[in-house]
Amino acid sequence: MSVVGSKNKPVGLTLKHIFDKTDKKIVDILANVDVSRSFVERLFKGKESQFDMVISIGRFLDCDSKSLIAQYCEEIEMPKNFLYALEFCDRSNKLDLVDRLIGRSEDKTLPELREMRRLYQISLQRKRDGRKENLERMLLAVKEIESSTPISQAYQKFVEIQLYYELKEYAIVRRSLNELKIEGIDDSFFYESFRWRLNQVEQSIALRFHADFKKSRELAFELLEMSDSKYFHAFAYGNLGLSYAFTNKKEEALHYLNKSQQLYSETGMNNSVWDETIEFFKVLWGHTIELENIKSLKNLALRLTKIGNNFQSLKIIDKIEEIDGETPMGLYLKGLALDDESYHWRSLELYIRERGDKLFALLPKSELIRLNQNQYGVNALCNILSKR
Repeated sequence: MSVVGSKNKPVGLTLKHIFDKTDKKIVDILANVDVSRSFVERLFKGKESQFDMVISIGRFLDCDSKSLIAQYCEEIEMPKNFLYALEFCDRSNKLDLVDRLIGRSEDKTLPELREMRRLYQISLQRKRDGRKENLERMLLAVKEIESSTPISQAYQKFVEIQLYYELKEYAIVRRSLNELKIEGIDDSFFYESFRWRLNQVEQSIALRFHADFKKSRELAFELLEMSDSKYFHAFAYGNLGLSYAFTNKKEEALHYLNKSQQLYSETGMNNSVWDETIEFFKVLWGHTIELENIKSLKNLALRLTKIGNNFQSLKIIDKIEEIDGETPMGLYLKGLALDDESYHWRSLELYIRERGDKLFALLPKSELIRLNQNQYGVNALCNILSKR
């Protein structure tokens, strides 16, 4: 892998220097990267060129992509390039670069960039601090933005959907998909990038709203194939892990969930949700974990129930309820601790009616069937709630 040179030397000249040391010809670049000869010649003279194409040429020349992207983000001045760079870095979860690009582009007057910069700023805030109160505040801010172009309108809807997804409002995510339009985007870079984002939304709906494992897996593997972003790959592997977890394929589930967590970590994102989820399934499946090593209170309550200490489990669940209020997971855990079907009925109702989450609704659903509740009645309730 070739290391990109000094920050004082334009990226284009550095790429030309690397190119000259290879046995490649310009026609090889043209055959592998969708650019013209004049584009390459201009770039190799040190001129600012379209961001994503420069990165693609760098990859073809086996450059250190991390240093190349960081350096070029400091060089660009064209407003359009800031748009490309922001989308590229946002979808790659390069948070520090997104922050830097937002600051560097403040004096640019392109109307589309002004709209998009605010949206990328909210996306950055979501990734850095996803507490519920912050997500709700961000959602209000997104809704107040009046986007005027197909690209900014589409991205605004994506950011809105991401916030609803983080808030576990899966029914709203599903409805929002009908309002999402990318067909009118004639910029090939953004159209392709938004196809990846659209796949994310469709995966979420297939998995969480419909519990359609076959469809969600198809979409996950499709995203792995068509995208080059570790962040998108982490999302796809996470959904694959969940799909296998709920079909009791434990080895496959943990493999994909751990792979997802690894990739999130490599993109600089500490995904505590996956930490808790992986721990949850390990406890659920009876893995031996010492109580003092369990990080999540919910998982600790579940572990205590598993070892027969229901009294302590209920004390923890009550403590969680004081903070979070009544939640479907809390009701499910209480139902386990008390072996009481009434809590599982309520949990099932909340998961489906309030969140539109058919996936985690499978937890109380399976318990109701284990407790000899009428399976036809359970399925009928699920269907009724899903239609509301």
